[in-house]
Amino acid sequence: MLSGIDALRRASGKTRPAVILLSTRNGTPDSLGLSSVVDAVVAKPITPERLQPVIDRLVGRG
Repeated sequence: MLSGIDALRRASGKTRPAVILLSTRNGTPDSLGLSSVVDAVVAKPITPERLQPVIDRLVGRG
């Protein structure tokens, strides 16, 4: 699935669709080696207080 998203992004030259990785560990897309496909990482526990600011930031950039 990630390779398909990466191909779509490369073909369009855009960073859509936005991808949020829900993870069991902390990190950034760069530190996890996923910077070309993942826009943000939210570590567990996944709560509205942790997830909503990430969604707002991604929606605001597009």
